[in-house]
Amino acid sequence: MPIPIGTDAPLYHRPYGTIGMILANSAFSTACWMGHLQMSQWMLTYGRGLHPLQWVTSNFVHADICHLVGNMIFLLTFGMIVEGKIGWLRFTAVYLTIGIVECAIEQTLFLGSYPLGGSLGASTVIFGLMAIALVWAPRNEITLVLIVWYRPYEFELTVLAYSMWHICWQVYYLIQLGFSWGSEMLHLAGVAVGLPIGIIMLKKGWVECENWDIFSVLRGTNFTPNEYEPAHLQKAKREPINFQTLKEALQFDSLAGQPEENHGPRMSPAKSLLRIRELLAENKETAAFREYENMSRIIPNWHLAEQDLVSLANGLYRAGAYAKAAPLIEKYLREFDKSAPAMRMKLAGIKLQVENRPKAALRLLEPLAAADLTPKLESAREKIVRRAQELLAAGTIELSECG
Repeated sequence: MPIPIGTDAPLYHRPYGTIGMILANSAFSTACWMGHLQMSQWMLTYGRGLHPLQWVTSNFVHADICHLVGNMIFLLTFGMIVEGKIGWLRFTAVYLTIGIVECAIEQTLFLGSYPLGGSLGASTVIFGLMAIALVWAPRNEITLVLIVWYRPYEFELTVLAYSMWHICWQVYYLIQLGFSWGSEMLHLAGVAVGLPIGIIMLKKGWVECENWDIFSVLRGTNFTPNEYEPAHLQKAKREPINFQTLKEALQFDSLAGQPEENHGPRMSPAKSLLRIRELLAENKETAAFREYENMSRIIPNWHLAEQDLVSLANGLYRAGAYAKAAPLIEKYLREFDKSAPAMRMKLAGIKLQVENRPKAALRLLEPLAAADLTPKLESAREKIVRRAQELLAAGTIELSECG
């Protein structure tokens, strides 16, 4: 089974809640294994009446170390995606709500059963968090490792693809087992509880998904021209691609005077640029960035034209791939337009919210203090400045002073 080891989902909040839940699961499970706590009292029991305390405790204890470690690996990934959007306090509330609601229903269903057996573990909650991540960040990617014959292979899947694979796998096993009660049913019960929680929080405006939630993606409304993007660049992106446009867009630098045949099929600037544009048109920003990186490694002095650089940077920004978008925005400010208010605002936001560098954010916004900004941009600038000053007043120390 592919093991999740990371995600490119933006983290607006540090994962204190996720780490806290991992530590709590580890501590309570270990205490039960060592005999300091009675597992029979902490797990969810069947046929012995309703025990509301077990609706909470059973989500924090595990049968053995393999059960614990396996669940915590998945909790780390999906917990970070969800908590990254709502913070540790609301994440903790969501975690407990999923566990309590599912366990209450589960124990109620088994009230009349023979008093034998029960359930334990965080997997039900994790599947609930997975369903929420599917709603809030379907296009973000999860980095996975698959070990085949002792060799690790790393690849990426979107949250949507990976979550649906797990859900469909549980459904398949449930059918094969004749819909008998087991872990598959519990996992799907977690999905049934988590999914409406994610949808309700989204529809109520309690979480900001920047128009990249599952509904926006399915409607195709997530990929829209940036309202702050210069009109001539929006027009350039809508124009059909042809050979003449490609030739004008290319920045040959050290390639000038060299026939394109000498570059080889994988080193063709025109083909690479065409591929980047095609990928951006298909909303495949990460793949477009990989194509850009590959071409930059092969031809160090190769550059994107202004409209292509803006398209790639904005696409990555909208997709939440801020670590990839930041250097492209910096490149744009350095090479094309140092003043560009919208680009400076985006980069300042990344420095502040993603990199936790309030000083760097303030330095980026200094040139805009006297600029004639639109009311919306001025409001955004004031919010970033205010938040940066709050962090500095709270004693935030930047790990890097460059930039």
